[in-house]
Amino acid sequence: MGGTKNKLSGTDRVNAARMLRLAARRQRPTAAQLAYLRRGLDEPEGRLPLFNGQGQRFNERTIQSCIDQGWVEPWFDDPAEPHWTVCRLTASGVEVAGNGPSRAKPA
Repeated sequence: MGGTKNKLSGTDRVNAARMLRLAARRQRPTAAQLAYLRRGLDEPEGRLPLFNGQGQRFNERTIQSCIDQGWVEPWFDDPAEPHWTVCRLTASGVEVAGNGPSRAKPA
C-alpha cells in the first residue's frame, strides 16, 4: 500500500493561515461592538438596550455581527417596533465584554 502524505500545498497553507487569522480576529470585538456588549453587563438578564448613552440607536450591523459571533442572542421582538431586535448577552458575550479595556469611570 502506498502511503499518501497529507501535506498542504503552498496555496493551501496560505489559505489556512488566513482562515486562522480571521477566526482569531472574530474573537475580539470592535470598539462599537464592545460598547454595545458592555451596555448589557449591568442590566437584568443581560438585556441590551436599543440606544446608546447619547440616545442614538446602535447600528444594525453592530447588533447583527454580535449575534453572528454568538455574543448576544435575540430575546424578543418589540411589538411597537417589529423591525427592532431586542437582544441579551450570552455567556460568551459577558466574557468578551468583561475582558475588554478598562471600564474605569472618570472621577
